[in-house]
Amino acid sequence: MDPDIVMEEGIWDAELQEIYETFDSDITPLTDDKKLPTLFEETNQTPSKELFLQQLFSNVGTYIESFSQCLKEYQAAIQVIQSNIDHHKSNTSELIEPLQSKFLADMETTHTAINELMGAHKTYIFTPLDIHKTQELMATLTNQEITIQFFQSELSELLRGNSLKGRLLLIKEQPASHVVFKGKIIEDRYVIQLVTSLPDSLMQSQKDTKVVASMYTEENNPMKGKKTLSNNIVCVTSDKQAVFQGMKAEISTRMSPVHLFFELTNKANVTLACTRHDPRYNSCIVVITNESQWCEAQGKLIVQNCFINNTEQVPWIRYANDIHRHFLKTSRQDLTNFARCILPHELEYLHHKYFDNSPLVSFHQSSTFWTWLGPVACALRFKRHINTLWFHGLIYGLISKRDCEILLGQQRVGTFVIRFSESYPGFFAVSYVTHTAQGDIVMHYLVDHTDIGSQKTLPDFLRTKEQFKYLAQLTPNTGGLIIYEKDAVLSQYYSKTKTLAGKPVAGYDPLNPPTF
Repeated sequence: MDPDIVMEEGIWDAELQEIYETFDSDITPLTDDKKLPTLFEETNQTPSKELFLQQLFSNVGTYIESFSQCLKEYQAAIQVIQSNIDHHKSNTSELIEPLQSKFLADMETTHTAINELMGAHKTYIFTPLDIHKTQELMATLTNQEITIQFFQSELSELLRGNSLKGRLLLIKEQPASHVVFKGKIIEDRYVIQLVTSLPDSLMQSQKDTKVVASMYTEENNPMKGKKTLSNNIVCVTSDKQAVFQGMKAEISTRMSPVHLFFELTNKANVTLACTRHDPRYNSCIVVITNESQWCEAQGKLIVQNCFINNTEQVPWIRYANDIHRHFLKTSRQDLTNFARCILPHELEYLHHKYFDNSPLVSFHQSSTFWTWLGPVACALRFKRHINTLWFHGLIYGLISKRDCEILLGQQRVGTFVIRFSESYPGFFAVSYVTHTAQGDIVMHYLVDHTDIGSQKTLPDFLRTKEQFKYLAQLTPNTGGLIIYEKDAVLSQYYSKTKTLAGKPVAGYDPLNPPTF
């Protein structure tokens, strides 16, 4: 696998797993310098927090499981009322009033569960698994809310003497908001669930129904164009689902977020049901034509996700959880199967550096922050060697210059850490121990675009510099640090072309240490 190749859109989990497994976990660290001093201790969740989230997720999960029985009760009640509508209109206390009371009670329970999840989301810094669980539960509860409203509407239509709509379409599964390349496969899948107001509503016409996906603007208007999506028609399965995987966006959205709209149609192309868009919970995409547009497009999606309805400020904790979710997505990771997440001390660093430890995050602060994080995320997403080094902790990444000096203060000459530059977004800096007339000090080298490029990777650059001898590797997702011989961990990433690897050559002078 050539590390110089830019990672193409559409290379997904299998590719990610392959590059992650290339690292040799049996490499022995240096025996006389086994571990760096711990600069940060990973923040352990207090038992009350762990127990609270565990209990919350359990309670909400139990309620969701019980709602499947409620759905059957709704269908049975509607069927009974429809079979003898005149009788039940005259005797509302028999079935209609209890059903209406049940709608209200179930809606109240659903709202309470949603509010408790939203409260936890802005109170606690979540792990990726907590984020995933919360998103999953919120999506299900939102669909339950829509389902209750649907059956309330069906009951009202019956009492007015009108025909039932019969069908409801829900987005059961969808990815986080993300950027899509025109003509490339849309990552992840969309699962659409069909709900019927009567048990046998779909029995006769099931083979004639299909779900069609299209792109709609944020004003809820269809995107103009002869063909906006391809691979966008799926038949409904026996379990009343339509799974979309492999769709392609065929037009650019001109840097504007759009959402996918799904319609249930019959053989005559008559719309029987459609999904509804709720900007609080439904994801969006931006379709671009080239890589240079990615950073701006992803920034728009983050703003839309974090500052719903043009909210001027949001709680830092909620913002951190949302950013963490987007960051994992942009670095081609999954919330349930990730190689490297953002550690608690890294979130603390970002909070201090870019938000002055404020409990609230403003729209302006978020925009300023993304001007730094965006190019970092772009490098992680599109440069395969950078992505792999990050996953293995060979790029420490999110750490300040001052903390690097503390981290390396007592280490031998030649020990170094790779981090993201704080002053130059998207650039790398190497903090390393070197010897001067004043003794051993920590210096910082900015890796310029002239040092690396399409023909020379970051590992190739580090290989040729004798100042960098011992690489401090971060253990992903634990925060531990171990020192290795540089070549022991980087050699598998070196290009195969012939190189002098920084060795002295007769008639030439070695590179002097950089001055600051």
